Amino acid sequence: MTLKKVCVGVITKPFGVRGQVKIHSYTSSPGFFVAHTNLLLGDGSELCLQKPKVDGADEVIAWIEGVHDRTDAERFRLCELYVARDELQETGEDEYYYTDLLGLNLVDEDDRPLGVVDAVRDYGAGAFLEVELSERKVGTVPFNKNSIRSVDLQSRTIAINRDFLLI
Repeated sequence: MTLKKVCVGVITKPFGVRGQVKIHSYTSSPGFFVAHTNLLLGDGSELCLQKPKVDGADEVIAWIEGVHDRTDAERFRLCELYVARDELQETGEDEYYYTDLLGLNLVDEDDRPLGVVDAVRDYGAGAFLEVELSERKVGTVPFNKNSIRSVDLQSRTIAINRDFLLI
């Protein structure tokens, strides 16, 4: 079984000349990185932050273990940072980690299958589910209380109001 992981941020760029990096946090609090310094990269390799601190712009500045100059730090530009799913706190009612929604079956009001959630996208105005409807057809549905009737992680289904499905 593969490790289920959650993307918590991205290294945006080197910071200074001594090997620090800036991290943009995807978490509700950039302070997350002060408590969670052992992270994973997309390929599953481990990365350890040293002396992370939050700057005035709510970005995290930290050293990476083993990185000592700007050139070394440049190698990590745009690397996404992950933690194992089981290390995160449980979500509240009607709260979900995006990774938990991937692969769920989308059904309409009459429980007719529509497709499978392939990705969750959030460009700042709210999350959208990207749904594979057929081999060549992709749709999106806003992930909000108007369009989503229910999410059932046990049965692996998301029931939607079909009127909100964009094809």
